[in-house]
Amino acid sequence: MRISTWWNEKCFMQKFFILFLICSGISWTIVPSVYHSTLHFDPAETLMWGSTFNLGNAKHPPMSGYMLFNFCKLFGFQNFAIFLLSQICVTIGFIYIYKLGRCFFDKDKSVIATLLITFYFFYNYETPKFNANIPHLLFMPMMTYYFYRGCVANKWHHWLLAAAAAACACL
Repeated sequence: MRISTWWNEKCFMQKFFILFLICSGISWTIVPSVYHSTLHFDPAETLMWGSTFNLGNAKHPPMSGYMLFNFCKLFGFQNFAIFLLSQICVTIGFIYIYKLGRCFFDKDKSVIATLLITFYFFYNYETPKFNANIPHLLFMPMMTYYFYRGCVANKWHHWLLAAAAAACACL
């Protein structure tokens, strides 16, 4: 299939959205990892909490530390792994925001609604560095989507996934 045919087909917005997610994730992983040669304070603090596997502290719940420490362990604690995990959380969160938008709007309006959230300060400035708030960008849209699906479809697996996402968001 030729590229020009691919772009001219229906569902242009969905293809643009997928391309946006891929380009955004790659660029917000590569640029900060090249630019920041040393570890920022928030990820360093979060890594330290995750390495001790304590049940939390007075400042933040433990989920962000667990996520970051175990993910960085996979990559040998390379600098780019911190930014990659952050963008994975943001990208999956965007997908769940889109899925929630699909419950109310058509495909194109759901893409536009999801892309509009990138103008929100929390989604563009804070996301490259992984801190204790980044897991919320993943678990809150997931929890909201499964809660809505549980209310509408009333299937036990939606309620179970909503409870799991809520538990992870609290942690």
